[in-house]
Amino acid sequence: MVFPVVADMHSESEPVMKKPTDWKGWWDSKMHLLYARRAARAFGADFFADLGDIGMDRWNKGGLPDWESHMKPRMELQYQLYSGCRIPVLFAVGNHDLGHPKFQISKQQWGECFNLRQKRERLGATQLGADGTWGYLDIPAKRTRAILLNTTDTGAMKEGVSAEQTEWLAGALDSTPAGWRVVALSHISLHETLGDWHNGAGKRHRRTDGFVRVRTLFERFAASRGTPVFSVAGHSHLDAEISENGVSYVVTQSYGTTPWQKIDPLTRYSLLNRNATLLVDMFALKPSTGEMRVFRIGHGGESADRVLPRDANLGARCAAFCGSEARLVVPGVSRTVRFRVSEGEAAQRDMTAETRDGIRFVWIDNKGGEITKAQFDFFAAESAGPAPVALILSVPLYMAGLSVEEAPCAHPDWKMPPGHPEIATRTGWLGGGHSNTTLHFRWNVVNAPRLAGVFCVYGRSAFSAVERGAVECSAPAGTTLDVAVNA
Repeated sequence: MVFPVVADMHSESEPVMKKPTDWKGWWDSKMHLLYARRAARAFGADFFADLGDIGMDRWNKGGLPDWESHMKPRMELQYQLYSGCRIPVLFAVGNHDLGHPKFQISKQQWGECFNLRQKRERLGATQLGADGTWGYLDIPAKRTRAILLNTTDTGAMKEGVSAEQTEWLAGALDSTPAGWRVVALSHISLHETLGDWHNGAGKRHRRTDGFVRVRTLFERFAASRGTPVFSVAGHSHLDAEISENGVSYVVTQSYGTTPWQKIDPLTRYSLLNRNATLLVDMFALKPSTGEMRVFRIGHGGESADRVLPRDANLGARCAAFCGSEARLVVPGVSRTVRFRVSEGEAAQRDMTAETRDGIRFVWIDNKGGEITKAQFDFFAAESAGPAPVALILSVPLYMAGLSVEEAPCAHPDWKMPPGHPEIATRTGWLGGGHSNTTLHFRWNVVNAPRLAGVFCVYGRSAFSAVERGAVECSAPAGTTLDVAVNA
């Protein structure tokens, strides 16, 4: 089963979008959706997912939004952009789509503009709630039920899932035919923290009863049916994913933009200009195996590709670390393995790899604290194999809790030196911080499914750190780091 996803176009906020008078005035949404529809045809998509945030609260310079002169014609144009589409479209309502808290439309009005209207006029959801903001679409040929949820059930600019909706969801899951897969679509991620912005900026509130009930229902379904549930959302303007308790949660950046200060190191982000950028995320679910692949066409490319469910890190479990000696427990290694890491080793063997005693040793020289695109691709290829990976770096990689002095590589507080060749381009939006490639590299390392550990000889002090099961050990410069595996 294949379906494209677009989200967070916020086209109302663009200066060129101020007059809803003709198709040309709305070129931003038109070009993006035509691009996505073309991809849908090329890949034989089963349905189309529009995950919301057209942006109906952004009529700021002209006062509050008005229904008859502004919101209604804008929504009509958005709906008409899908005219001629030969597959069903599932529209998720975004927290910016019901207007402004001082002037908002009802969920029923929104539903009549999109899902309810589509069901009356042509293809549509198999079942819809009364207001058309939640429901499901069955694809019998692919043994899949796509469930649409409203995560702004409490009104404009808010987050919430009503008790009425969770009661309906319980019935929709119970009635899902045996052997079928479930994909949940919503604007806001159903996960408790996935997609939160860095340092609490724009912190989400997904610990409310409605979100908890939804997660519980999906986890019970996954456990009772022995099949993963996939939850796909936008809203956070970042790329992130996690698999927990049988549910794989995906957040897609799509057309969302975010200030660099808000980007969490465990997420990924691609700088884009909506008026000059085209992209679409394609989701492919294989019902026979329960595996979902996500790949981005257009801007952002391969850095956004992912496979779900994402296994928990099956690499090292730190047993002990003292000074310049580390003892690790690494599943998948059948014997005791000892090796030594020396200062300058990564610089001498940059972008080389070898397998010894069941461990894949990978060397990358990041002496400037940053990762090149070639190094990024090299690690991605080397970490995809079946053997646990021991990554040897020149400069420690940032793990939660480490200072920028201890681990400069991919640290959110790192600033490029005055003579950096890219300082002219990065002191603006990136604030003089790391490149997207470096930040994405850290994410790939921390989330690698079989990481034996990260090892360095650097700086003035010895330390170890663990994040999401990824272990890093560093010995002081001028010494060596001795590592014993399964000793």
